[in-house]
Amino acid sequence: KAGYQNLTNPGSFEEGLEAAGAVGFFVNNASLDLAIVSEPLAAGGKKWVGVAASIDSLGVTGLPDAFTLKIRDLEFFYNVAASNGSRMDWKALAANSSDGFNLGLGALALLDNSVEFRVAGSVMVAIENFVYVSGSVALQRKELFVKTVGSTTTTKMSVLTLGASDLRAFVGIGDADSDNDDLVDDDATLAENAIGVVVGIDDLAIVLAKPVVAVGAPPSTKSYFALSGSGSASLIGVDGVEIGGRVQISINKASDKANLVAITPSIDFLASATSNPDAWGSAAGLKAPTGPGSDQFVIVNFAESNLLRVSGYITISIADFLHLSGQFSFSQSGTPQTVKIAGSTSTKQVNVMTIGASDVNAFVGVGGPYFVDSNEDGIIDGDDEPLEDGAMGFVLRNLDFALALFKPVNTAADKSSYYAIKASGGAEVIGIDGITIRADVLGIEINGGKNNLGAPQALDLANSPSFAAEGGLDVQTGLDPDGAGDLVAPSLKLDFTENVIRAFGAVTIIIDNFVYVSGNFEFVKSDAPKTVVLTNGTSKTVSVLTVGASDVNAFIGTGDPDSNADGLFDLNDDPGENGAIGLAITDLDFGLALFKPVAIADKSSYYALRASANGI
Repeated sequence: KAGYQNLTNPGSFEEGLEAAGAVGFFVNNASLDLAIVSEPLAAGGKKWVGVAASIDSLGVTGLPDAFTLKIRDLEFFYNVAASNGSRMDWKALAANSSDGFNLGLGALALLDNSVEFRVAGSVMVAIENFVYVSGSVALQRKELFVKTVGSTTTTKMSVLTLGASDLRAFVGIGDADSDNDDLVDDDATLAENAIGVVVGIDDLAIVLAKPVVAVGAPPSTKSYFALSGSGSASLIGVDGVEIGGRVQISINKASDKANLVAITPSIDFLASATSNPDAWGSAAGLKAPTGPGSDQFVIVNFAESNLLRVSGYITISIADFLHLSGQFSFSQSGTPQTVKIAGSTSTKQVNVMTIGASDVNAFVGVGGPYFVDSNEDGIIDGDDEPLEDGAMGFVLRNLDFALALFKPVNTAADKSSYYAIKASGGAEVIGIDGITIRADVLGIEINGGKNNLGAPQALDLANSPSFAAEGGLDVQTGLDPDGAGDLVAPSLKLDFTENVIRAFGAVTIIIDNFVYVSGNFEFVKSDAPKTVVLTNGTSKTVSVLTVGASDVNAFIGTGDPDSNADGLFDLNDDPGENGAIGLAITDLDFGLALFKPVAIADKSSYYALRASANGI
């Protein structure tokens, strides 16, 4: 209707529609560029069509307030192919000043012949004040020449990308767009006005690809899928309950319906883009648009087949009773890895799955949450200061964990399996006057498995061909702090060379300033049965468990033996000088070995103990 548009105040267009009681869809400040290029019939009569359109805002008006739909900065490009499948390079045509036409082509000058269509914009949807979604999205389809992992040749493929950025969704009760800027509010504002769950996607790129075949030929049985994304989720507005987290996902997969057993090589985005950076948008990988802005894109740069990696951070707090936070990562090897069997020169091909965690902190008790993000960097870790006042309970701190599972590629012929584990952290009972129970270090190391016949067997990871250059298998244990940047994700190295089961730690116990005990301990199970000789000259095959302790210091009496006030009673202390009276044992070392025959019918058992102390 004439008179609604105001070029100096485009928003008055929508306001005028509302004032007039109009009902329907509206389009504000739209533009269209259309170009048709055809050749003479004598030359074949082929025709190429290009369409470029933009809309500042699009939405619905006049509907009940319970429903809102607005789309801003919408861009649409469509490159219609000629009868032979070729597409016009409108970008090159607009730049050609020597053809005598000097065509400007408007927005079509941004469209090259690799793009079939692209649509992008920012959206806001609100339904019944219950569901809110806002953010930027983009959809694009191109025809590209693609290399797969391990291949030097290219295949023409139709590549569809779906991207999103700054996408936020809220489901709950309350006004999630309190300032009416067509964006879901930030978490702090939501907590004041609403109750529910908010999900955010920082950046997301989904890639679907299919080989292009000749006209009339059957479709290819191969398909390709990749995903690169990061985001967050949290519970908002519930007093006493905090649940939230972040996640990064990387996937690069391929399948062939004609051969579902074999691993089909995935797209090598890096090698493909290096060969043709103009068509791919970047020499570093596929440039996938995630919104209408020129700075809204994700570079998909995977160069590994069968990749699956999920990492993130989670925090849970319930009132002052429970707190749990930490980083995590799950990963599946993209390609088979070559590993070495411990104690031999044999190798085999295996698939690897890893699970890692880092900076895991937990509190159970009263007066919590104890662990807080004191430096406000979004992650609770060793750089933060705990909130100790009033907290009482059990604390687990700074736990790092790495698990790797190995399975042969040919599981039909080889039933072996292997595993490796490393974990370390600290634990403490806090807030109980007169009692200190603290493990500054607690750790376990396990490397084992079974061969094809079911007998114990382990891997030599430090010298395995696939990991030897790094001295072992590096297991990612948390979020990559800057994505594709130079900063590396946290990790633990599994560098075992033989079968091992080991637990160790450093413990301090103080009871009512009367009993002080501190020292190091270790438990180790033998990697394989051992043959021992008895005092009667016979021999037996036994399993062996050793228990060792070192630097153990103990005090029983009155007064404080910790003369240097470092929280430990050890050789650096002088109890007498500090006024303590009692029994002191210093620098105690002991070793205990337990032997059990392998034969089930043999009920005998044996032990050996040796101990020494610096002073009593």
